[in-house]
Amino acid sequence: MSTHARLSPSSSDRWINCPASPAVAAQYPADSSVYADEGTAAHTLAAWCLEGEKDAVAFLGRLIEVPARDSGQARSFEVDLEMAGYVQEYLDRTRQWAGFDGANLFVENRLPIDSITGEEDARGTADAVLVVPRGGSNDIVIRDLKYGRGVPVAARENTQLLIYAAAALEAMQVAFDFDDGTVVRMEIDQPRRGHFDSWSIMAADLRERIARISKAAAVARKTPADGKRVAGDWCKFCPAKADCPTRAAYVAETVTGSAGFEAITAGPLPAPDHSKLGWYLSRVQAIRDWCSAVEEAAHSTLLSGGTVPGYKLVLGRQGDRKWADEKAAETTLISHGASRSAIFTAPKLRSPAQVEKLIPKEARPLLAPLITRSEAQPQVAPESDSRPAYSATDATGFTAADDAA
Repeated sequence: MSTHARLSPSSSDRWINCPASPAVAAQYPADSSVYADEGTAAHTLAAWCLEGEKDAVAFLGRLIEVPARDSGQARSFEVDLEMAGYVQEYLDRTRQWAGFDGANLFVENRLPIDSITGEEDARGTADAVLVVPRGGSNDIVIRDLKYGRGVPVAARENTQLLIYAAAALEAMQVAFDFDDGTVVRMEIDQPRRGHFDSWSIMAADLRERIARISKAAAVARKTPADGKRVAGDWCKFCPAKADCPTRAAYVAETVTGSAGFEAITAGPLPAPDHSKLGWYLSRVQAIRDWCSAVEEAAHSTLLSGGTVPGYKLVLGRQGDRKWADEKAAETTLISHGASRSAIFTAPKLRSPAQVEKLIPKEARPLLAPLITRSEAQPQVAPESDSRPAYSATDATGFTAADDAA
């Protein structure tokens, strides 16, 4: 996708339903979470494998660098057995299609989408596009890898894949002579969820859907940030999700409105009437996502030196103590009188807190170099919290704001 394109295929569900969202999102830095960057790394590995005709294990131990975006930070991910195993599932399913006689595979194909979204020179990158012969014609398969552990994503009526499919048909029309009878198959692989979904439609039906998407794109292009906003499931990855008043109102209405949760917040449901539980459950994730977004936004604001009325940043507790060198710890403990049966919970050495009292007090300092624990991390707390306020001073740590004077 071009750097200035706001109507991306991946956010299409959002801008189709919430016309103001592209203008609103443009006001926020294009940061990326560690989860999104991990997904980028997995996609990179998949592309290496498909282009190099290798399996994922061939890249074990390889570091994949994911560049920083705007105010974010660059991250690197090592290809481990977990990543290799999940990516291999996607590779195997992709290669099943590529193995058909005469099939053509296009990896990480940058497809022009400007005819759909109306944005000049806009492009979207499809993970894998396959053209598969069928009789005397060609069908097309759009495959999408989603590496996250989040909720399962359906292929049916998935607007991201519909846009990729339409763009691929247009870009490859001359080479493969598609027609209205061309079968368009869209597949989503979420290996970490064990979720694999697919949906097929005819090219003629696809074009009808793209016409509706193009109309929605035209509205979204013209809608300013203070224009029409509509909250729903599509808010999940919106950068404004924490402080969007429309989404806050949506959550509030869900909790307190006429069809909301008042029946169960006042006490247990009447014994036989569980008829609304399905409705309640369908809204729980939206409320949970909104709460998480608010907490993350407050933490980020305070960490960057901003203010959140009524709250401050404090230093949380350190992590639990763990052995940095279990073998050396075992030797030290036994040499100072602890029995092997007392210090082990098969097959692992018990924690420092569980075993340090088994040796004389004067010998316990010998264990200190063998123990490690994670550093305390800043966390949001009410201003009434007795812990001193902390503010970020540099990349190495924090300085108590109360001590700065």
